[in-house]
Amino acid sequence: MRNSLKVITIACLTLAAQSADARGNSGKGPSSVNIGFGSFPMQVSGLEDVHVSDWETHPDSTEGRLALPLGAYNTEGAGLMPAVKLGLGFGKGPVQGIFEFYAGGVSNLGGGALLIGGDLRMEKGQFVLGVPLRVGAVFGTISLGDAKIIDGFTPPVVLDAGTINEGDPLNATITGVMASVGVLGEFWLTKQFAIRAEAQVQQGSFSAFSIAAGEDDSETQEVDERVRVQGSDASVVKTNGSRDQSGMQPGGGTFGVSGFVGVSLRL
Repeated sequence: MRNSLKVITIACLTLAAQSADARGNSGKGPSSVNIGFGSFPMQVSGLEDVHVSDWETHPDSTEGRLALPLGAYNTEGAGLMPAVKLGLGFGKGPVQGIFEFYAGGVSNLGGGALLIGGDLRMEKGQFVLGVPLRVGAVFGTISLGDAKIIDGFTPPVVLDAGTINEGDPLNATITGVMASVGVLGEFWLTKQFAIRAEAQVQQGSFSAFSIAAGEDDSETQEVDERVRVQGSDASVVKTNGSRDQSGMQPGGGTFGVSGFVGVSLRL
């Protein structure tokens, strides 16, 4: 996996650099946009139920502690997730730089990716065949409902990162890197509008997770008011009542084939 990720990364960065140079010479922004609907594979493993405790700041009987039922969100099988994909193309001709965003979800589990790369394209009349190469970040998000202090402990949970109060919305995020390669086809009905279909083989892995509590004030766009705790923090502990760090190691990622059908527009 590491060798293939390295090869695709180098190819994507080379194509992106070529596209940026072409864009700089032309003085123009995106040359095309595409949107598609389909699915992409996302598997989650290694999650466990954990507690978040303020034992470091409240080592006495006023310790606050809440439960995070993460273990229920490990997936089985291919883990195909319905999703929408938005792509911006830069440059024209046989090489086109691409920026893409995936977003999808099932139940309380969401996921997506932010990717850069390029399309190697061959045009023949109204038809375009291409090879998309991508590299970037993949992420999964889990909605855990509202914070509730475990019976026998004292609210709120006061951490170095901030204070978690009962009723604060809780979310967990797992992140990693990915790469993909595939095939695409476009049929241009007019000079500006085409039907597009593509399939890509994706390979990526999750390596870290974090927890966010509270709400972000939309009026302060430069600051995120949520309390954020990394999974490796000492406050993330085992559920046996101890103060031992959980040691949870998230696994999985995106392994398999994604497919999208949609449209392309020339700008």
